[in-house]
Amino acid sequence: MNNKFLFVGLGNPGSQYDQTRHNVGFMMLDRISSKYGLLFKKPMFRSYLISHLYLNNSEYILVKPLTYMNKSGEVLPYLLNRYDISLKNTFVFIDNMDLPVGRCKLKRSGGNAGHNGLKSILASVEDEHFNRIYIGVGRPTQGVSVVDHVLGQFDDSSLSIIEKTFEALENPILSLGEQNITQVLEGINRINVK
Repeated sequence: MNNKFLFVGLGNPGSQYDQTRHNVGFMMLDRISSKYGLLFKKPMFRSYLISHLYLNNSEYILVKPLTYMNKSGEVLPYLLNRYDISLKNTFVFIDNMDLPVGRCKLKRSGGNAGHNGLKSILASVEDEHFNRIYIGVGRPTQGVSVVDHVLGQFDDSSLSIIEKTFEALENPILSLGEQNITQVLEGINRINVK
């Protein structure tokens, strides 16, 4: 394989968190695995699910941490070492309230943006230079707390938009082995599903 990429979807394990806004990272990786007929497996004594996609002379390693959001980063140092992957080839899929549903944004470094998953990753790898793919989940409506919003499920209309957003996101992220990062960034940042 000429190129190797680590895709880390952030979310909370457990059926009670399925289809919640905080779990769009898990949902994105589930979409890829479903499309390509992949299965996630849990390595013995490890707190994550993992799957491998081989496509266009590239390997995409899909990981869903099972440590809950505020400890998401704990699995990363082992994975980076185990699979000999650099942070610049690491992509974290994460929910973002500042983006409306249907929008995405790729950032190549930065702080934690107030997100507990990012806080954990930054503390674990001690380096901000990894890629974040933000998936918009919108702001809570008046009277709804941030916690209730991110742990709440999408309504049918928003879920339909999210699924179309995943579809639009799939092409640029799975072309990483063939395109330069600027092309991929532009493709992701142009996504605007209505």
